[in-house]
Amino acid sequence: MRNLAEQSKDIQHSELKPTFHRITNLSTLEEMLNNMGTVDGYQMIVEDVQEGMFLDQGASLIDYPTFRFYVVKNAPANDFNAIEQAKSACKDVVRKIIGRIRRDNYNDASGETSNGLRDLERNSFQYFSVGPMLDGFWGIQCSFNIHEHANCAYNANDWNE
Repeated sequence: MRNLAEQSKDIQHSELKPTFHRITNLSTLEEMLNNMGTVDGYQMIVEDVQEGMFLDQGASLIDYPTFRFYVVKNAPANDFNAIEQAKSACKDVVRKIIGRIRRDNYNDASGETSNGLRDLERNSFQYFSVGPMLDGFWGIQCSFNIHEHANCAYNANDWNE
């Protein structure tokens, strides 16, 4: 995801202008945004958590981990039009990121690249608006799933029975 933030013309992450952030929970996000102060432009935030579900596929289980990122931007808390424009602009950036993820998925599936997106669930993208976060950050949260085969077989040697 950092690579996407660096290559995005909208986000433009670099060491000199950090606009990509990794968090472990929402309280970390608030702390991070609070420490940033006033920033211009888009911020991309990725949640680094273990979340998902196991689905029974007969003889095996499939692990569907959920990956979540945010694109946020500053807007005055008392200016409804500016807030809606910020959310709409963030949604446009999210669409571009989804397009890039889908392209990387296609390239991975064809064997051309190896970005870890071969098993992307292409219909799993969900989004919703977020904000206000601290000093007027508004935007879009997006999540998606990538399926993996889960080794959840019972092994008697793992138990004291």
